[in-house]
Amino acid sequence: MKKFIVFSILCVLTSYVTYGDTLDIADADTIGYNRFSIGVRGGAAIAIMSSGSFTSRVGYNAMLDLEYSHFFNRKSDSKPYCGILAGVSIGYISTGMKGSVKDQYTTADADGDRVDYTITADNVVSNIGQLQVQVPLMFTMLYKGLFVNAGPRFAIPVYSPYSQTLENAHIAAYYEPYGVTRVDNVITGKLAEEQLNTKSTWDAPVFQLFVSAEIGYEFALKNGHSIGIGLYADYCAFNTFKKDATANSMISVSQIGADPANPAPKVEVLPAISVYADKFSCFDVGLKLVYNLNFKK
Repeated sequence: MKKFIVFSILCVLTSYVTYGDTLDIADADTIGYNRFSIGVRGGAAIAIMSSGSFTSRVGYNAMLDLEYSHFFNRKSDSKPYCGILAGVSIGYISTGMKGSVKDQYTTADADGDRVDYTITADNVVSNIGQLQVQVPLMFTMLYKGLFVNAGPRFAIPVYSPYSQTLENAHIAAYYEPYGVTRVDNVITGKLAEEQLNTKSTWDAPVFQLFVSAEIGYEFALKNGHSIGIGLYADYCAFNTFKKDATANSMISVSQIGADPANPAPKVEVLPAISVYADKFSCFDVGLKLVYNLNFKK
C-alpha cells in the first residue's frame, strides 16, 4: 500500500496535474474508451448482528482493487460518460463483538442422572476477521472529473481468523442425585487457563453479497491517465451465515462419565458469534485512492 501511494504521488509530480479539466483521451470528446484501474481502499468496519446479549465493535478494512471499466460513447460533451466496471479485489476485514454470558442448561451423566449447568462470563470480547476475494460488477459514471460507481460486490472469504477473551468465566454444576453444587470442579467441568484467551477460526459465511457505492473526484494527467480520490461504503445485504443451533452455550461440557477411565468431562469453548448471533452482516466505509490508465477503444 505504501509503495502504491508513493507511486501515485510521483505520477502527480511528474505529469503536471490539470485540476478541474475533464478527461480527454480521445480525438473526439464523444468517443467511448476503456480503463484499467489500480486502487486501494481503507476505513472502518462494523459487524451488524441480531443478538440479545452482545454488541458490535468497530474494526477496520483494507482492500487492493484491480478494475476494468468500459465507457460507452456519449452523444455530446455535456453528457456524462456511463459504463460498466468489473474486476477483482483482495483484502482484509476485521470487526468484533463483546458482551456477557449467563447460560443455563440441563444434561445427564452416563448413568442418566441429571446435572444442571450454569455458565457465566462477565466480559467476552471477540475479534472476527476475514481475508476476502471480491468481484465487483457495477455501473460507473464520469462527468467533468466527478465519478460515481454503484452496484454489487460478490465476496468469498479465503481465511477467517478468530480470537476471543473471557473474563471471570465459571462453570457451576448442580448434581441432582447428591444435592450438591460444584463450581469449576474437574469432575463436573473446569476451564483451562489457556481457554480464556484463544485463537481459532469461525464458521464464516462461504458467500456474501455486498451493495457498494463510491463517489469522488479524479484529476486528469497530461499523459491521458488520471488519479482519483473519493469515499466508499459497502453493506453486506446477503450471506450464508448460520448459527450453531445445537450449542447450549459457548462453553460446552461433554457428558460426565462417558469414558469410565476418564470420567471428567471435556470442556470446549466455541466462538461466541457462532452460538449467539442469529444473523450476521457487515458495513464498512472509508477512503479510496485510485490510479486510472485510460485507453481509446
